[in-house]
Amino acid sequence: TPTAVSFASTSGSSSSRSIGAMANRTSKTSFTHLNRLVAGEMETENDPFEAFYMFQIVHPTTNDTNDTTNDDEEGNGVVFQCEGASGQPTFAPAALIAMLLGQIRSQVMATMDRIRGHHCADTAADTAAQQPMDVTYLLAVGPTTSIQAQRQLLDAAFVAGMGSTTTQIVESSQCYSSTVHRKFPNTTDKKKTILICDMGHCETTICVVQ
Repeated sequence: TPTAVSFASTSGSSSSRSIGAMANRTSKTSFTHLNRLVAGEMETENDPFEAFYMFQIVHPTTNDTNDTTNDDEEGNGVVFQCEGASGQPTFAPAALIAMLLGQIRSQVMATMDRIRGHHCADTAADTAAQQPMDVTYLLAVGPTTSIQAQRQLLDAAFVAGMGSTTTQIVESSQCYSSTVHRKFPNTTDKKKTILICDMGHCETTICVVQ
C-alpha cells in the first residue's frame, strides 16, 4: 500500500484528503513515502527520492526548504510544506503518518467486525460481537531506526486512535521470523536458513532468518 496522503483541494483541508492507494501521488498537494519522513530515515545528502517529491522540506534551524544539510540529526522541528496549496500549510512527520495509521486502524476494525459478524449464529454471540475488541498493533521498523523516529511513530499511532498501551515497536526481522514460522512451521529438528526479500512501495528489505 502506498504510504501517501493527498488533498483534493488546494486549501490543504484535512477533511478532503485521500490516503494510501486512493491518494493522487502526482498532485502538488500530495505527500508520499511517509515512512521515510521520520527522523533519520532520509539521506542527509543527495536523497534519491527528493527529486520526485511534490512537497518541500523545511528545516528548523535555517527555515530553508529542501535544505539537505545535517542540521537536525534527530529531525526535531522538521516540517513538510505543501507548496501547491493556498497558504502553503505545513505538517509534522507524526501528523502525516497519523493520517495513514488512522486509515489502517479503520480497515483493521472493519475487518474484525466482519469476521465476528460472520460467526454470529445466535443472539448471545451477536451481543458479544458488539463488545469492544482488544487489538494490539505492531509497528515494524528497521534495525537502524532512530529513537526519535520511533517516538514519532508512537505519537502518530496515539493520534490515530491505536492507543499508547496497545501499540508496540518491533524490529522488522522479528516480524519476518514470526511470519515464516507461522506459514511454514518446521516439523523437524533440522535448522533452516531462509532469505526473505520484502519489496515495498518505496524500499526493498533483505533479511536472513534461521
